[in-house]
Amino acid sequence: MATVMLDAGHGGYDNGASFEGRKEKDDNLNLVLAIGNILENNGVDVLYTRTTDIYQSPNEKANIANRSDASYFVSIHRNSSPQSNTYSGVQTLVYADAGIPALFAQNINRELEKVGYANLGTSVRPNLAVLRGTNMPAALVEVGFINTEQDNRLLDLKFPETAQAIADGILQTVQGANIESSEVETYSLELGVFMHEKNAQNLAKTLQEEGYESYIEVVNNCYRVGHGRFTNRMEAKKKKGLQLMGKISVVVAIPMAALVLLGCLIGVSGMNGVSDILMKEQLESAEYSFGQIMDGLSDGDYRYENGTLYKGDYDVTANENVLTEFKENTGIEVSIVVGNVRGATTMSDADGKSMKGQSISETVYEKLKAGEADYDQKLKIGSKNYLAYYMPIKNASGEIYGSLFVGYDKNTVSAMTRSNIYKMVGTLCVIAVAVMAVIAFLMRSIGKVLHNTVDHLEEVADGSLNVMVQNKVLERNDELGEVSRSLQKLVSSFKEIVKNIMTASAELDSFSGEFKESFDNIKESISNINTAVDEIANGATQQAGDTQKANEEVINMGDALDATAGNVIALTDSAQKMSDYNSSANEILEELLETSRWMMYRNRQMKQTVLQWRFRRQQN
Repeated sequence: MATVMLDAGHGGYDNGASFEGRKEKDDNLNLVLAIGNILENNGVDVLYTRTTDIYQSPNEKANIANRSDASYFVSIHRNSSPQSNTYSGVQTLVYADAGIPALFAQNINRELEKVGYANLGTSVRPNLAVLRGTNMPAALVEVGFINTEQDNRLLDLKFPETAQAIADGILQTVQGANIESSEVETYSLELGVFMHEKNAQNLAKTLQEEGYESYIEVVNNCYRVGHGRFTNRMEAKKKKGLQLMGKISVVVAIPMAALVLLGCLIGVSGMNGVSDILMKEQLESAEYSFGQIMDGLSDGDYRYENGTLYKGDYDVTANENVLTEFKENTGIEVSIVVGNVRGATTMSDADGKSMKGQSISETVYEKLKAGEADYDQKLKIGSKNYLAYYMPIKNASGEIYGSLFVGYDKNTVSAMTRSNIYKMVGTLCVIAVAVMAVIAFLMRSIGKVLHNTVDHLEEVADGSLNVMVQNKVLERNDELGEVSRSLQKLVSSFKEIVKNIMTASAELDSFSGEFKESFDNIKESISNINTAVDEIANGATQQAGDTQKANEEVINMGDALDATAGNVIALTDSAQKMSDYNSSANEILEELLETSRWMMYRNRQMKQTVLQWRFRRQQN
């Protein structure tokens, strides 16, 4: 059976959430001990981050789990809300909603729901240290709200059932899981490997002081310092929502659509205005053209005779073929008005009956008699509306003999206007689609580079430094090229840092061995000195017969002192080198240097004693 690490959240001076004297740390510990007992009775090996009321930081809890042989990690907590008695229920937090952590959450929540707790489901919390920093599948269970009386009452009344439910959820997961196939794959960045734990702890401490999450693992009898815990990148991308390119597309598409709409509105308004101007110009041009036609029918001037209007000898009202032909060629209605009556016309009423003989409006007639032209955008004639233009017919003397009417059926004009608007809107839409297509193409190209860059950065974050950016991207002369070149430089820098750390670690271990050897030499030298001193002391009581022997011992002692001095020099050199490679060894080095200075001082004292003794021997 696998090993489960149980963590009682908070502890020591960290009470966690509190409510009316109730402390979260106490509930957590009581639950953990009860759950652990149930699991052990079911054949599960159980480890604990704490079994007493002590404080542990979240990182320390994760490191405890990583240094253990545990296969799973379950942390027990109580939830809390800003206002008491607001929320109720259990919730399980995971690093990623996939693999074994997801099974933990589902099984535990379901079993607690059977006890009577509301099931608030699973929540992804990748920033929690105990979830991010643990090597094994991990889950954090929020067993109800500590500031909700309903949850507290349920926990107190059904404490054994609650512990049993959590244990059952863990058992279901552990018994049904295949760690090798189901465990969520994680990645980390290795920052150093050391033979001595203290060196690894120093590096980890330095990283933590600088704000980086770090942990220590024992791998092949070495201490590995790592940083970061990352799951599959695709799972993370699913949680990101709308991607950057999508956001940019929306940002571009919305203004573009608004621009097209605004263009259509302005175009419609402008088209109507332009249409009115153009229609008036066309009607004026049509009046002039028809006048030229009339002038060509006869060389004479306009005159009345027996109530009939003549142009020279030509009766202008007798033959409407000229008017009909003009309408067919131009689409413009034409009338020759004699007095205030249409003497000849191409116009007809709703029933198709010619409007010849019908009177014009009195207002228009009065203007025409005064010699003024009249343009009307909404002239109602019969049942139809017209864009109409009246021009007085004058003879060479300026006398008014009638008027000429030219006009467009308003429905025809509206149809023409709509057609022009449709053409304009269609053109704008085509332009907008073309612009969007170009933008989409550019964004696809940019997005591809950005996605590749993000993937490379995630690989670096996952601990992989085998990142190679495509040459065509590195050779770009834009900001994307600069970003890619910076990324490549970053990877190279990381590689160099890791290389230096590994080199420093190896040299540190090497000099540690040299220190040991130097200490052994010092120990041997001190032993030789002590032996020499003892022998000198013994020789002092036998001065007469042992003078030569004492001299030899002095020589031996001098040799030992020379060896000690050499070892001290070597030790000093080693200490200096050691100081250059690892600042954490400064304290030890200071002690060694102090010892060296003391040994040199003792050596001087011993030499002085020997010289004094030899002097006394010579005097005697």
